[in-house]
Amino acid sequence: MAAAKPWRAPPNPSLVNSITSLLQTLNPHNSNIISQPLNQFASHLNPNLVIQVIKSQKNPFHALFFFNWASNPQPNPNNYFHTRSCYVAITDILLSHSLFSMAFSLLHHSYGVSDFIIARFIKALGDRGDIRGAIHWFHYVKSFERGRCLSSYNSILGVLVRENRVDLTKAFYDQLVKEGVVIPDVYSYTTMIRGFCKMGMVVHARKVFDEMKCDPNLVTYNTVINAFCKKGDMESAKRILLD
Repeated sequence: MAAAKPWRAPPNPSLVNSITSLLQTLNPHNSNIISQPLNQFASHLNPNLVIQVIKSQKNPFHALFFFNWASNPQPNPNNYFHTRSCYVAITDILLSHSLFSMAFSLLHHSYGVSDFIIARFIKALGDRGDIRGAIHWFHYVKSFERGRCLSSYNSILGVLVRENRVDLTKAFYDQLVKEGVVIPDVYSYTTMIRGFCKMGMVVHARKVFDEMKCDPNLVTYNTVINAFCKKGDMESAKRILLD
């Protein structure tokens, strides 16, 4: 049995506010900016605090400045280091401000670029309606992960379904199934099913449902059943529950 993770109390809101107030007095664009004022908080550093401070910043450059300081605090009495969740937090805030190059550079030179992280790039570009950019990042991660990129597959499927690009969604889905490097999960199947259902292609949705190599979840069932009900095919909807 895996050892239980140590419990950490949530960060003190007043501490988060104090750090945020200090950051707001600093100009992160000043090349001569010094991080020494932050050293007073070094003994309080833990991943939960770092994540909450990052999420509290309205200015992404303040968040990045704090993150960079916490990467190598002086002193470092707790031997603090960033966890994956910390990298996710800083990546998300940079992407939410369309700072894609900055986020990539940070990850490339520190934590490393992974399928899980690039999936967030794909979603962020999809949120902006930049389908071409989302596909570019998908091909990038697929190349260096040698196809082992289920998170990015799922992300691009979600982006394309939201844009009603069902033909393109099916092309990516078919590629995922045919190559067999990674196995589709319930999210992969459900996203493809949702894409077909959005376009009224219920027969195609049912085919994907029948071919699932894992158990459907509640969302999967609801998606297919609702699609049949909208078509007035109550018999097929009932059959989904009985099969």
